[in-house]
Amino acid sequence: MSYNDIMVSLRRRFDEIKDVFPVFEDVRSRRLVAGARSCAIVGCGNGEMELAFIEHCMPALQTLCAVEPDAESVVDLRARIARHLPNVRSTVFQDVAQSWAAGTDQVTDVKNVGKIFNTLKRDKKCLSSANDWHRRDVSEIA
Repeated sequence: MSYNDIMVSLRRRFDEIKDVFPVFEDVRSRRLVAGARSCAIVGCGNGEMELAFIEHCMPALQTLCAVEPDAESVVDLRARIARHLPNVRSTVFQDVAQSWAAGTDQVTDVKNVGKIFNTLKRDKKCLSSANDWHRRDVSEIA
């Protein structure tokens, strides 16, 4: 059973998005990321939660970069992005955050690392590299 299968099964039993939607609404009403034109989502699985956040809170988004190591999740993520954000230019990397962050010079308005934030906090080298490619961390404002 893949990581993607586990997450899909979990979502059938527990609607996490419904539980965090009030936070999305707060972020949207305060327009915290409304003007963001670029975003990186890292360790996002199939992107269900992250894309729901983007759709609800980031109406000006033009460019999306996604990084996810699980192959099945990447396939699902690409399909979700095409379906939910058809007018956004996107790039999806099958990679781990540590390798991708160390090898990129990309700067984005927002980064969303919700599912892996604790892992990044423990990996100071990756977090330092990640700081070079973002300006606003959604996990700090939500």
